[in-house]
Amino acid sequence: MVPDTSASSRIDELRRVALSKRRVYSWTLVCAAAIVLLSWWFRSPEDLFLAYVYPAVAVACMVLLVPLWRRTVPMRSMEMVLLGFGAGVILSRLAWHFHAPGSIEDRLLDLIGGHYWAVALLIVSTIGILDRYRGLLFGLLIITASAILAGSGLLMEASHSSVAGETVMKLARVHIFLIALLALVASVALLRDQLRSAIARAENWERWANTDPLSGLANRRAGERFLQEQAALATQNASPLSVLLLDIDRFKRINDTNGHAVGDAVLAAIAERLTDGARRGDLVTRWGGEEFLIIAPHADIEDAGRIGERIRREVEQRPMAGVQCSVTVGIAQHRPGEQPHHVVSRADTCLYQGKAAGRNRVMTAVEGAAGTDRAAGIDRETAAVIADSR
Repeated sequence: MVPDTSASSRIDELRRVALSKRRVYSWTLVCAAAIVLLSWWFRSPEDLFLAYVYPAVAVACMVLLVPLWRRTVPMRSMEMVLLGFGAGVILSRLAWHFHAPGSIEDRLLDLIGGHYWAVALLIVSTIGILDRYRGLLFGLLIITASAILAGSGLLMEASHSSVAGETVMKLARVHIFLIALLALVASVALLRDQLRSAIARAENWERWANTDPLSGLANRRAGERFLQEQAALATQNASPLSVLLLDIDRFKRINDTNGHAVGDAVLAAIAERLTDGARRGDLVTRWGGEEFLIIAPHADIEDAGRIGERIRREVEQRPMAGVQCSVTVGIAQHRPGEQPHHVVSRADTCLYQGKAAGRNRVMTAVEGAAGTDRAAGIDRETAAVIADSR
């Protein structure tokens, strides 16, 4: 099969991503609890918000760790809870800064130098957790809420005393910065989404270009490329490489008798049987029509013969899509420096010699004393030994 295109591999990848997210969120909650407790420890006596709210926030962080780590809550729901929790804490603290007794100008350093970084972090998190459009909307809501809190606080203070124009300008610059940050992060998210889409399209094109749609196996193009690579490695490392060319016996009769739909089902069933019969690391390809090619790296002619006989017996003994079938197999071993198509041609010669000999058999290309090939079949005694050793 073509590697890395199965549904199970994608599911495994999603599980790994979810596990990584849980780890990141867990460490974020631990760090948030630590920061909150440090702020509470070094609080000023008149800061009632730190005195009474922050201990509860630290406890809430630890409580949220339990369902996050034990996976009792779906990841998407957990992300929304964490985002809402963070927004509530940060905006509540911002409301305290602007509406608590005292001058806003006296707390301006804490706001700009300390608390607004948390607002910026929250905005970045919305784009990372939510999709681009919802993240942009949520970020705008946060900035709007922050501007309303700042504006209401300034109006409240202006009703009692004058507000310095520098204070207003500093708060305005902070909110302009937050808008610019949101636009920048949203643009990066847009580029990220476009890149993901491009990669997904490229993967689909690659899969379509290299996969036979009926059988799900690698197609001839992918098989030729794999054989080229393995032939070069076999020559370089002096390691064996064999190919098995299989053909369904009397496939035209199957189509004529049962219909092409049944014929397609037979092809798909045999493709599955070949995949099960091949070794890990072998590539099974649909070579064309009712022909299949198995490329077996690190397999000499004897190893390939055992693979071929095992597959032949499986097909013979178990009906394919309700139809009794058989296959003939031609096998050849790659010679050092040999062109890949030559080894396939030698396997093809063995295949047709097997057809001429009566079908439903395995024929291997055995090199004679003069350096030429002759076809040798696996005798019934050897086949029985192979079957018993499975």
